[in-house]
Amino acid sequence: MLFTLDGLRVVFVQSNRVVDAVFRLVGPVPGLDDLELLAVGVAALGSQRLSSGFRSSTVALRAAVWTYAAAYHG
Repeated sequence: MLFTLDGLRVVFVQSNRVVDAVFRLVGPVPGLDDLELLAVGVAALGSQRLSSGFRSSTVALRAAVWTYAAAYHG
């Protein structure tokens, strides 16, 4: 678990200053939780502005982003 957390910290610190700041402020696990909640909140608010036929696409988009990230970093 510690190796995974350290690896996540290193990857995010090197590539994203916002994530680096969040990790330094609250730590890696709460930081990832907070960032994911922010992303889900933005998707939920954004989906309300879409017609009902497109609302499910926000869920599909989140799944696509996580799949891409897992493939890229896996």
